[in-house]
Amino acid sequence: IAPSMSATWMQWWQLVRWRRVLCVLQTGPDDAKANAACVLAHCSEDERHLDAMVAAGALEACVGVLQTGPDDAKANAACVLINCSEDERHLDAMVAAGALEACVGVLQTGPDGAKANAARVLIHAKVNAARVLINCSEHERHLDAVVAAGALEACVGVLQTGPDDAKVNAARVLAHCSEDERHLDAMVAAGALEACVGVLQTGPDDAKANSAGVLAHCSEHERHVDAVVAAGAVEACVGVLQTGPDGAKANAARVLIHCSEHERHLDAVVAAGALEACV
Repeated sequence: IAPSMSATWMQWWQLVRWRRVLCVLQTGPDDAKANAACVLAHCSEDERHLDAMVAAGALEACVGVLQTGPDDAKANAACVLINCSEDERHLDAMVAAGALEACVGVLQTGPDGAKANAARVLIHAKVNAARVLINCSEHERHLDAVVAAGALEACVGVLQTGPDDAKVNAARVLAHCSEDERHLDAMVAAGALEACVGVLQTGPDDAKANSAGVLAHCSEHERHVDAVVAAGAVEACVGVLQTGPDGAKANAARVLIHCSEHERHLDAVVAAGALEACV
């Protein structure tokens, strides 16, 4: 076989193999779907297989699992989407396949009240789903689609009641979206201010820098600064300056700066102990 023909034959054979696996994921019994998703997740970690997997329809199949598949397959299906979303060449295809909406669905309506094992699996699926949204929201051309898919509301929900490792990823999604002023009104309406304040008060340290960043972006704007103060951000940011992680302190200080620029909020800033915390 000539080298060019050999390469073509290998590509064809890879496509056939992946389509067999994907056939199980799409139409097989639930326990087989879980195993097929596991195979895909492991292989998607090797970039040599990504193109063949995507060409065979892996994105669409994994989106289908997130939408209607068994819980024990969702974590690995989301893992495949993560690995594909880290390769910018496949981002457009992921968005077109409905990955954003599917990942938002996992964040919003996954069966947290199910059996212990299913709940444990779902926690990982939520973390992975949030990471897919992170990767897409980092690219300006997909940011509007992330918001349109309902990511703001879903991520606020994760900050309020989700597991800690999912909160870290959800806060990053909100931070990316808050960098675009067009999405600030929707974020505030979705309850992002209160959710981010909650993270600063009692959430995981790794989520605090991005949560404070959301508050900093919102407090820059006159139309939102009153809502930032009303949400308890001044007290929460003083707390971060006093005992919070170093990575969150810069953003917390930015929030206090923005609030202190408005005379009507000076008394609240002083009363919260901002002077002592800044010293």
